[in-house]
Amino acid sequence: MARRFLACPEMKALCIALFAAFASSCAIAAPPPASITLSTAKRSDGSLLFPARLTNASNQPVWYYAQFPELPFYSTFVRASDDAHWINRTQPMCGLGAGSHRLAPGASVSFRVWVSSSDAGNQLRVEIPIYNAANSKAKAQPVNSAATPIK
Repeated sequence: MARRFLACPEMKALCIALFAAFASSCAIAAPPPASITLSTAKRSDGSLLFPARLTNASNQPVWYYAQFPELPFYSTFVRASDDAHWINRTQPMCGLGAGSHRLAPGASVSFRVWVSSSDAGNQLRVEIPIYNAANSKAKAQPVNSAATPIK
């Protein structure tokens, strides 16, 4: 039966295409060029400040957009539980004087992430777009922190 099935040119082509699609979906993705780690939050005037660190995990320099090197533009997302959808809670940031900042291989930059204390009990994720060139027209690769409890 299988020989008769594969003897048909159309079925053989279909099987090859399906196998190629399946094999390509099993490819291992390259690791992200950078990582974001969050430490325990500190309370400050009705909000929470998470100490954070952006680290270049690649062997090439990467760039991020910021007003100052220690204040990268980031997005914040919160969710109630592991199976809930992320909600964008990003606050606007001043872009005056903002530009691309180089982060050498293995280098890190520390910054703080502001979160409203009303989000306590949820999980937090921080995202920073990383570029492989200083040119802001380069395609960004978003780098995300792990889901972190907001306490």
